[in-house]
Amino acid sequence: MLPAKHIHIDDDSASILSFRTNSTSSSFNLSHRSSESYYQSSISKFASFQWVNNPSTHALFHWLNLKLKLPDRKQLAGPILDQAIKSIKQLRKEKLNQVHKQAGITLSFNGWKNIVNQELLGIMIILPSGETLIWKAVDISDQRGRAIDVIPKIERNIK
Repeated sequence: MLPAKHIHIDDDSASILSFRTNSTSSSFNLSHRSSESYYQSSISKFASFQWVNNPSTHALFHWLNLKLKLPDRKQLAGPILDQAIKSIKQLRKEKLNQVHKQAGITLSFNGWKNIVNQELLGIMIILPSGETLIWKAVDISDQRGRAIDVIPKIERNIK
């Protein structure tokens, strides 16, 4: 059995206490397809891309592969983000077209205030399979808090 590697990373924003692998070396090759998955994962899970500039993240990826260089937040926020959004919208449209012909969908709404105190309304679509698609979030700060006042805005955003 090959010796195990250990990594210990600890800073203010994240903590990875131990990470173990049974190989003495690791290789990581970002093909076009896997890099697209990487970017989609980044967008869906860590929308602000703050994790990319985190020293713990750099240490982990450096440990995985010394030659791997992560893009920074500015690189991810440019054309990469635009392309990922475009492909996610296309995928969402394809799924809705498939389901539309077979069965109905369920709309789900969620309201919250963000850090700058804007009132936001999130619109999600739940497919018959149980899969949830995020449609969009809209600023409803200029609307009153009653559902009857927000319904016209919802109808405009769903079309």
